[in-house]
Amino acid sequence: EEDERRQQQQQQNNNGNSSSSNANGNTSNSGQSSTNNGDYNYTDKSQFTWPVPGYYHISYGVGWRWGAYHKGIDIWSPGIRGAKICAAAEGTVILVSNTCTHDYGKNGSCGCGGGYGNYCIIDHGNGYWTLYGHSQYMSVTQGQHVNKGDVLGIVGSTGYSTGDHLHFEVRLNGVAQNPSNYV
Repeated sequence: EEDERRQQQQQQNNNGNSSSSNANGNTSNSGQSSTNNGDYNYTDKSQFTWPVPGYYHISYGVGWRWGAYHKGIDIWSPGIRGAKICAAAEGTVILVSNTCTHDYGKNGSCGCGGGYGNYCIIDHGNGYWTLYGHSQYMSVTQGQHVNKGDVLGIVGSTGYSTGDHLHFEVRLNGVAQNPSNYV
């Protein structure tokens, strides 16, 4: 995954995008603000920012898995349990579910939250929504306005989850997008 990101960034640079670095290691490409995060070479690509700061490994991406289409990315790294889940952008919380008590690795779905366990959805306007799933709990409430980076909850393993991670989705006009193209 890291090699793929490096190759994509190198390809963008080779396609005529000018880039510059400052003393903090931050990089700017053709007027698009980007930040590089040290060891992981994570680059903030757009209006959305990474939802679990400090944890940048994608353990599973968008695609078919276990007979169903996986609509988001699963973010996992050692020690992620209890990490802060942050809003990828400013918006309004339109749905919160905190009903799942099955916060542990399982081999099947407990069915809570439609498989997402404890989760929330934020409406960012212009047809964009983000979903944050499998948390221990969500600390926001429906109707609450959040800013980019505000804490929404903490990482857990509720719903259809075999271990601690964040399931993160980006939707445009109700259609799941590949979050890797946005964060």
